[in-house]
Order: sequence, then structure tokens, then C-alpha cells
Amino acid sequence: MTTIAKLLAAKEPLFDTALAQLEHTTGKKGVDVALAAEIATNAADRTKQLGLNADCSGEELYTALLEKVKEQDHHLANAIGGKDPNSVVEMIPLIVQAAEKAPLSHP
Repeated sequence: MTTIAKLLAAKEPLFDTALAQLEHTTGKKGVDVALAAEIATNAADRTKQLGLNADCSGEELYTALLEKVKEQDHHLANAIGGKDPNSVVEMIPLIVQAAEKAPLSHP
């Protein structure tokens, strides 16, 4: 089972068959290896952006992500004129007002 198959919890032998077909159709071998390397590189980059080592624990990553969400909540609240992003009473009218002012195209 390939690394990608493990990450995706893919069912075998369907995944290996699909991968072989993809490689045959594209003429490129090792597509799964390249994709796994790309995923690992991107994950390491994002983890580093959070101020963590690539080999951090799941708990450390989860805590850092929660902090990032909290930071972005405050940024968004401030951007629409709010003070407390946890106050539904304060934020809902501001969100509605911001949405109504937003330049959205309608199909």
C-alpha cells in the first residue's frame, strides 16, 4: 500500500488499480510518490508558518490552529467594526451589514 493510499485510507486493490491506470494514461510513473512529497512539503511549510516544527504532535498542531482561528476571528471582527468576536449579539448585525455592502456579483 502506497503512502497516499494510507493517508487516504484507500480501499485496495481499487486504489492501486486506479493509480496504475493514471500512470498508464499520463505516461508518468511515481505520481503517488510525487504527490506524497508535495503534500509533505506543503504540510511542513504550513506547520512552520504556525511556529511549529514539522514533527510536532497532533495536540500541538491542534492548539496552534485554534490560536490561528482566534487570531483571525479578532481580525475579522475588527475589520467589520466589532470588538468581541465571541458576541453573537454584536457580530450578527455587523456581518449582515458587511455582507449587504459587499460587491457581490449575482449570476
